Amino acid sequence: MDPRRVIPADALRELTADIFEKVGMDPSHAFTVADVLVWADLRGLDTHGVSRVPSYVERIEVGDVDPTASPTVYRRRAAIAVVDGNRCQGQIALAAAADEAVAMAREAGIGWVSVGNASHAGAIGYFARRIAGEHMAAVVIGASRPLMLYHGSLSAGAATNPLAIAVPGSDSHIVALDMATSTVSRGRLKRHRRTGEPLEPGWAVDDAGRPTTDPDEALLPTPLGGPKGSGMATLFECLANVLAGMPLVEPVLNGRHRHHTQGGALLALDIEAFRPFEDYAADVEALADALRALPPAEGHDEVLAPGDRGDRTFAERTRTGVPVSEKVCSPLFEIAARLGVDTSK
Repeated sequence: MDPRRVIPADALRELTADIFEKVGMDPSHAFTVADVLVWADLRGLDTHGVSRVPSYVERIEVGDVDPTASPTVYRRRAAIAVVDGNRCQGQIALAAAADEAVAMAREAGIGWVSVGNASHAGAIGYFARRIAGEHMAAVVIGASRPLMLYHGSLSAGAATNPLAIAVPGSDSHIVALDMATSTVSRGRLKRHRRTGEPLEPGWAVDDAGRPTTDPDEALLPTPLGGPKGSGMATLFECLANVLAGMPLVEPVLNGRHRHHTQGGALLALDIEAFRPFEDYAADVEALADALRALPPAEGHDEVLAPGDRGDRTFAERTRTGVPVSEKVCSPLFEIAARLGVDTSK
């Protein structure tokens, strides 16, 4: 059993932000990265939380990510824009893109931003909710290098490119979906590797493309729904990196791209452009309540609307603190000590 240390969210956020400041980030950028990571931990998405800090720091220290970089917004028209991350940390690029999409949607009713040349952005549901919090509907996709089995192949041909959709309901409630195009995330495979817990059949393949339940042999996650998952991931690449003029998957497959980069795309829809916001929000809330009122199937105590489970975990962990496994805590505090971060606060 991997023991867990419970850390207040504010303290965990401050520690994480301090680490990124020490490796060269502007304080506001460091806070953004930390906020996205801790948000994931608060919602129970531990695979996308502070467990990512060591890999992020490593990418900065080997030069794949520029900690001083800021994203550039260009090719802007009334309702579209492109963001070049300039090799910045992905959370910074997607936050800038979300704000740009919202600003355009306020004027044109819709805003679409494609992003390229950034790095891993964490849980993209954070950015969908950031847009939905502005009384808008949001669609966010992530697009990375090929790290997922391509259906019908023995090797990687697509990324686990995630999709997040969020819409506002009443009283600041948000109905949201956040999913990968893979059966499970690569972070989930890494977590099983740390704990030694066997994988479920169909989750992953080994280096020869053979199905495996051994987390130490698992190399690639499988696409969700076979051709559906790999097809979605491929089209997400076309809507993100390719549309931004910074294609990633094809150059990697053909051996022309070796640096770690990722991208994404964000859509914001101004509800007021369609109908009064309060009426829309009330209808969304009524739909969520109707789903919760459905009779639960055998083995289920209740029926949940999209986002309910994460909302409950978020509320509980905000109140009691974030449980962080010792296998995550140890490298986190080791990095902090090496960089001279004060961990006594």
